[in-house]
Amino acid sequence: QKFTRSNMIISSNKKFNFRSESFLILLLVIPIACWCLKELTNFGTDFGVYYAGSYFISDDYSLYSEHFSHKGPFFYFFIKAIGSLIGWGVSQSLITLFLTLMIFYIPLILVIKKYCNTFLAKITMIFISISILFGQNSNSSIAFFQEGLLILSMLPLVNKEYKLKDFLITITFFSLAIFTRIDSIIFTPILLIHLLRTYKNKNKTKRLFLFIIFLTIPILFYL
Repeated sequence: QKFTRSNMIISSNKKFNFRSESFLILLLVIPIACWCLKELTNFGTDFGVYYAGSYFISDDYSLYSEHFSHKGPFFYFFIKAIGSLIGWGVSQSLITLFLTLMIFYIPLILVIKKYCNTFLAKITMIFISISILFGQNSNSSIAFFQEGLLILSMLPLVNKEYKLKDFLITITFFSLAIFTRIDSIIFTPILLIHLLRTYKNKNKTKRLFLFIIFLTIPILFYL
């Protein structure tokens, strides 16, 4: 009987956790979708340029040649990839904007889930994260996109994880953030600290391997 009761308690806790997490996700997704719908009536000039530029970019119409931009290529690549999957148009641009924001909010959900222990704390943090959208328009989409990549790159540092896979995650997302907007490079000292932490207790061969990765991944993205 005790075993049965304990199983029932565990099962009910799992159901409650699933329902509460589903509720929290809906609490986050619905306001973001409403914000995107609001922006549908008046897309910002910058986002319109990103979207139109991504649509026209092809072998015959190249970024930085026929299409001028002072932003990095990865945001254009992201929009182009989504457009290739779902098509192009007004409703598709709305979905693209929503997915762009989710690049920012998905890492926030991971952080909230990990570091907020109570349901009330999670709800509070979600409301605070949603309030960031207040007063913003679709022109800020590239900033949200960039910050999401930066958060993803910094998660292993926050979690104090210094394994090879964590180092690869940090270098990869940090490189993509730089190729979104070059000002991401100001976080390089934090990245170097992570590299030194990863170096700790490694032999010379592994240190050389990590250093090669540190240089190679950004170069490969650039190429």
